Amino acid sequence: MDEIVLARLLFATTASVHYLFVAVTLGLTPILATAYTWSAVRRRRAPDAVEMLSRLYVANYGFGIVAGLVMELQMSMLWTGPGTDVYSPIAGLLALETVVAFFLESTLLGLWLAGREILPAWVQAAIFWGIVITAYASAIFIVTANAYLHYPIQIEVLDAAAFMSLLMRPATLWTLLHITSSSLVVGAFWCASLGAARLRSGAASTGKPLVRIGVLLATVASPLMAASGAEQFGVVRPNGVQGAAWGAGLIDAMITAGSLIMLLTWVVVLPLMLTGRIYRRPWMLEILRYGVVVPMVVIVLGWVGREVSRQPWFIVGLVRIEDAASPIGPVPLVVASVLFVALSVGTLGLAIGALRRIIRGVPVLRASAT
Repeated sequence: MDEIVLARLLFATTASVHYLFVAVTLGLTPILATAYTWSAVRRRRAPDAVEMLSRLYVANYGFGIVAGLVMELQMSMLWTGPGTDVYSPIAGLLALETVVAFFLESTLLGLWLAGREILPAWVQAAIFWGIVITAYASAIFIVTANAYLHYPIQIEVLDAAAFMSLLMRPATLWTLLHITSSSLVVGAFWCASLGAARLRSGAASTGKPLVRIGVLLATVASPLMAASGAEQFGVVRPNGVQGAAWGAGLIDAMITAGSLIMLLTWVVVLPLMLTGRIYRRPWMLEILRYGVVVPMVVIVLGWVGREVSRQPWFIVGLVRIEDAASPIGPVPLVVASVLFVALSVGTLGLAIGALRRIIRGVPVLRASAT
């Protein structure tokens, strides 16, 4: 296999795995922040459904950090290329994402976890809104950097004005809207999946609120996801720049699947939820329980299709893929590929196991007998 092809497949694998965790994080944090705020306003303890959803979020976040480290390490090894000025905006945005957004997000999450039994409810809610803001700030920095890869503009120094010029343009804003709305759909499906699992186990007081939140959020977010997903590809790169043909097939599959999610949510799932019939049909609950797989697959298809569509360019019109790759040699590349794929797939497998235990109401870690 060609070295460039292998390096691209490795990046696609590690980045896709990491993106799954990112989407769940972006989808669940606004739900949890709203729920904790509502509990603080009412001066009541957060419902068991919210506490269970928060455990799902924290576990996902931890595994996401591991997957992100694997992705960053393979990028630093395989995609350094010759240093040029055109890389400066990307490096600056990634540095801002790490220092400003990720560091603050992790710090706030640690503070929230440590203060669960100490801090007043309104302080906990405020901290969680800080987590939401920093999580979405991280998404803004990353999407802005990715939009630059697809549609570069002349940037001499990455100051505030340059950042705003990169952010406030259709190539970035439509993509950002699509990423956030699709993540909200993912979060909605996780809510509904967890709720359906609790209903199947007889915990109606926990399951019904989660199903209700999930269905209503998917109803609102799915039209935004479908519309922005179709619109972004018309403005993503300069006119006349064509990408790989098979990437267009993945994009078509994503748009079709996203439209079906929206249609089924509005026409089937929402009416069944409003009439209460969905709670009394075990087969419907099973579909909700495992339906979370659908948006997860769709977002990966969309991301891969988007990235393939800029081939053979690393930075469209400026740097080709082969020029961005690091010349490390075939043997180190194969060793790195085996190692990084094993780490990414292993992390995903452990995460699936842990999240399934949380959904079933089983502790992720059992205390040993003494």
